[in-house]
Amino acid sequence: MKNKKGAEEVNIRTILKRIPHDDLLELIMRLIQSNKKAQEKALNFLENKGYLNDEELAQKHYNEYREKFAEAIDIISEFNMYGGGPEDDEDRAYENMEQVLSLLEEGKLPDECREEMIHELMEQYLEGNSGFDDAIWDWIERIACEEAHWRLVLSYLKQSNSKYDQSLMLDIYRHKLGDEETYEQMRIQQLTYGSDYLDYAQFLEQKGEKKKALEIAEKGLREGEGFLGALYEYVFEQYEQMGEKEKRCNY
Repeated sequence: MKNKKGAEEVNIRTILKRIPHDDLLELIMRLIQSNKKAQEKALNFLENKGYLNDEELAQKHYNEYREKFAEAIDIISEFNMYGGGPEDDEDRAYENMEQVLSLLEEGKLPDECREEMIHELMEQYLEGNSGFDDAIWDWIERIACEEAHWRLVLSYLKQSNSKYDQSLMLDIYRHKLGDEETYEQMRIQQLTYGSDYLDYAQFLEQKGEKKKALEIAEKGLREGEGFLGALYEYVFEQYEQMGEKEKRCNY
C-alpha cells in the first residue's frame, strides 16, 4: 500500500503476526503507558470484548469517574475564579460530567459517589461566578435520589441569601421531601412575586383549602410584583368554576 506521496507504507499488521507473544505484549504496554488516550481506548476495547472481570470493570469505571469528575471540578473552579474561561475547557467540563452521570445512572458507580459529587458541585454552585450554575443544578437533579442527598443540598442552599436559592429550597421541601409544614412556613415568609403567590395558592388548593387558595391568589394580584399573567389566569379560572365570572370585572 502506498501513502499520499507514493511511498510504500510498512504493513504493521503483517509484522505483528510474526513477532513473539512477549514482544507483542511489551509493545502494547509501551504504547499504553506513553499515551493516556491509548490506555483509555485499550480498556474500552477490553470491556467491549468482555475480557474484564467484575472487579476490573468496577475499578475501570471508578477510575474514569475520579479522573473525569476531578477535571470537570477543576475547570469549574477556575471559571469561578476568573468569571469564565476558554470554550474548549467549558465543552470538556460538560462532556466529562455527561460521561460521569451516565456511569452513575447506569449503576456502574458506588452510591457514595453521589454525596461526594453533591459536595463538590454545591461548593462551586455557591461561588456563583462560573457560568455553570444552571448546569450544576441540572446535574444535582440527576444525582440526588434520596432524602439524605436533598438534605445535603439544603445544607448548602441555607448558606445563600439569594431569593432564587430560597425558591429552590421551597421546591425541595415541597416536591422532593414532601415536607409540607416546612414548605408552608417558608412560603408564607417569601411572598413577593406573582409566581410566589401562585405557587402557594396551588399548594393550598391541592390540600383542599380552595377558599384560602383564592384569597392568597387575590392578594397576589394586589400586592405581587413582576409578571402576574399566570396568577390572573388562575384567579379567573377559579371564578369560572364558582360560577362568578362577574368578579373578573374587579381587575
